[in-house]
Amino acid sequence: MTSLMLLFIRWQSNMAGNIFKTADLGLAAYLLTKGAELKSATREKNRFAFVFSERTACQRLAIEYVNSEFSKFDANLKNLKNLVS
Repeated sequence: MTSLMLLFIRWQSNMAGNIFKTADLGLAAYLLTKGAELKSATREKNRFAFVFSERTACQRLAIEYVNSEFSKFDANLKNLKNLVS
């Protein structure tokens, strides 16, 4: 796992609410694909905010995502978008 890939994952945990929050669209899609429960999806200024329940399970899946082909696909998609922007 590279530190660059970890930069794509941003989460804030709320122990009382047991939530997992990420601004990363690719990670959010991966969590949904793996069956995580989406509680809310909003836009905060120029950033997305996806909130999932079950913080511990989502943290485990976030690490799984970083080591997966899904993460490589997402990075390549972002690179292609940057090429044509």
